[in-house]
Amino acid sequence: MLRSFRYLPGLLFGLLILSAAAGTDTPPCAAESTDYLGGRAVRLTNGLVEALVAPELGGRVIRAAMAGHSFLHAGDGPKDSESRETELKTDFGGDWAGAVPQDERAQAGPAPDNMRFVWEIIEKGPEKASVRMDGPVGSPLPGLQLTRTITVTRGSSKIVSHSVLTNRGSRRAVWSLKESARFDATAPGPQGFSDVLLAYAPASPEDAFPKGYAFLYGEAGSGAARVLKRAGLFRLRFGYRAGKWALAPAVGWLAVAHRQRQAIFTQLFEPSPRGAYPGKASATVRVNGAGRFAEGGKDIEIDEDLARTPPYLETEIFSPYTGLGPGESLAFTVVWGLTKGSSYIVRAGPAGVVHMPLAVWPSAHRVTVTGIFGSFYAGSARLVFENDAGFRLGTQDLGTVTPMQARAVSASASPPAGTARISVEALDDSGSAVGILDSAPLPPSPAPPSEQP
Repeated sequence: MLRSFRYLPGLLFGLLILSAAAGTDTPPCAAESTDYLGGRAVRLTNGLVEALVAPELGGRVIRAAMAGHSFLHAGDGPKDSESRETELKTDFGGDWAGAVPQDERAQAGPAPDNMRFVWEIIEKGPEKASVRMDGPVGSPLPGLQLTRTITVTRGSSKIVSHSVLTNRGSRRAVWSLKESARFDATAPGPQGFSDVLLAYAPASPEDAFPKGYAFLYGEAGSGAARVLKRAGLFRLRFGYRAGKWALAPAVGWLAVAHRQRQAIFTQLFEPSPRGAYPGKASATVRVNGAGRFAEGGKDIEIDEDLARTPPYLETEIFSPYTGLGPGESLAFTVVWGLTKGSSYIVRAGPAGVVHMPLAVWPSAHRVTVTGIFGSFYAGSARLVFENDAGFRLGTQDLGTVTPMQARAVSASASPPAGTARISVEALDDSGSAVGILDSAPLPPSPAPPSEQP
């Protein structure tokens, strides 16, 4: 494992210096009304992250930013598409919610670009800031209504996106809610784009997709996507070559890393192991780019024209298909976790991301614990010592953590007698535990020299 991290001593030293200097000051949350493209919008902030919400543009989030970097690709609104359609189109980009019918004869949607949501700021701070958006009933979905709530919380770099689809009609319908997000890959210079984006997710189980993912369309053999078998990860590198991949991860997370900005956008969700999904996929990743390929029996050719085909990476997260009788609702939550750190991601969870897994190195009477993590909270971290039954035997403080930079752990500890597992736990600025970043079993201590064969 250490051979994969030959830079570890220098990186650990640099990150430890940065982490020691980091504070845990957590400004209050705020929600304010503003303008965007001539319409009303809402800005949610908490000192760590910013979300610009545009209710009048289909209830979408136009901007999700941290430390001055906006992850999302925002379109420029109405445009005349000359490539494949002649009617006036709209493209506002960002992140939006929609729905997929199980019955292919039903009308898919909603078409959020053309929908105006009625909105209300329901929390203005200081602990939370939140806006609720109610879409129109039956437009364009007969009898259905979409509602979205976007929330930020004090001291956390998480943004919670909660969507609800309600059947306001008189007939039963089966739908899947989905959330789509576009990530910007534009770059200065004559080319106009860069391969700065990497997407990670757990590789899909073989009973879902034998290769760990399904290649839906695009230029075969481009090498953009691969499975990192030792880590059990699907990885996609942006390259402005059109393609789409389907995923069915057993653990619900998908992360997009910007290599130059050292910025990470994680989407956390709860997949259902027994649920039925559109195309068997609980998530998809798509590269918007040029290429020649076949899709649906048709030959597709997309030129390298950044005005018509802007460079971005798009993700879709789906809920399982759910039958809705009159008056019934389907709720779906995707939590975004923003943090700074390495563009290599091993896994993600409610507390943060793992860049280098926790490792425990025993000696005769002590252990050395190492790892690199990105936290979704401004607060602190500690080691937790547990026995075989999961009972906590003790803790050891590791100092402060912040979403603004990765936290390298390199600590020496004396585990209490009976310790079987060691974990790194994140705490918020009030000292409350918010989740485990990573954990590892405690290996047996080496035998004294006199007892070794």
